[in-house]
Amino acid sequence: MIDKSILLKTIMLIFTSVIVIGNTASAKNADFTKTKTTINYSENNEGLYFDNENKLSFYQCVDDGRDEQHGYYMNLYKYRCDNGAIEKLQTIPIYEGDVRYAEEIGDAGDTIVVRTLKNRFVDFTVIDKDGKEVSNIVDKISYKKSDALSITDIYIKGKKLYYTYIINRSKVHIRCVHLKNEKFISDKILKSKGIVDEVIIFDNRVYMIADKDIKSYTLQGKKEISYKLPKVKKYIRISQNEKMPLREGMSISGKYIYYTNGKDGIYRCKINNEKNGFSLYYNTKKDSDFKESKFFDFCVKDKNSFYVRFIEREEDYGDPTVLVEFSSKKKSWEENSATNNSDDKSLSWINAKITEKDDTTT
Repeated sequence: MIDKSILLKTIMLIFTSVIVIGNTASAKNADFTKTKTTINYSENNEGLYFDNENKLSFYQCVDDGRDEQHGYYMNLYKYRCDNGAIEKLQTIPIYEGDVRYAEEIGDAGDTIVVRTLKNRFVDFTVIDKDGKEVSNIVDKISYKKSDALSITDIYIKGKKLYYTYIINRSKVHIRCVHLKNEKFISDKILKSKGIVDEVIIFDNRVYMIADKDIKSYTLQGKKEISYKLPKVKKYIRISQNEKMPLREGMSISGKYIYYTNGKDGIYRCKINNEKNGFSLYYNTKKDSDFKESKFFDFCVKDKNSFYVRFIEREEDYGDPTVLVEFSSKKKSWEENSATNNSDDKSLSWINAKITEKDDTTT
């Protein structure tokens, strides 16, 4: 006669194992299909993002010559990628200053353009779809002409505008100004080690790749959580005595932070669950595009879709010329488990779960 207590313990052990596997497993590379699209070359590429219609979009700034009235000028182009096709949505002439950041804001599809002007002024201008200026504020920050300045993200909360910027890839600021009267509110410096290129603002938090961690801060600059990064390469050797830092990337989608060094894989970690750490989401070592091209940046749409821009190795450029969409129609373990009745205690239900997990484990 079967001991019911032993059977129950066995079932619970199997169920617990499935739960653990389900939280750490990644999708097989074979589950993803790829759509590759050529994009225009530009030395000024703004980050990938999803617009108000949830379509991948990005901006490029190009020196298009001069005219009699304004002299030399730039054009800021707004692009959208839909089903592998790149569509130019808008052209915004830039007659003054250097474009440091651009992104679509609001439901109307307006664009906020961030420029640096003379005397260290930072200009924030909102432009509508028809090219008309909607609003404008100016802030002034402290940096030297010789400094490398990077404005990485903006975030509007109520009547406050927050933005992050990096000086010389090491000194990270989160700055706040009032939208109505342009009054300076705060400027907090985030402590960091090593080279910093990636700082983003998401859901009232600032996230920064810092050495061996991704650190999160409040908008007021208070440190909250450190997410320990997977053990991956940070540098590649280009000669016997010289190393070059790998380009890292970070994207946040849903409840997850995604990270890659462009070589050893794309990893993800659940927000506020730093103890479990990062697990492999996509194995880039087995992907021809990651092996044959240089990673530039990426953006995750959801668990089953992400986009990557690449620099083609045969081209002597430091900027992307290819956009690749990675998509999977296969449901994740979490999505499949949500459709099942949690009250079903039968062995067949547990066995079905084990089979599903075996199919999606790398």
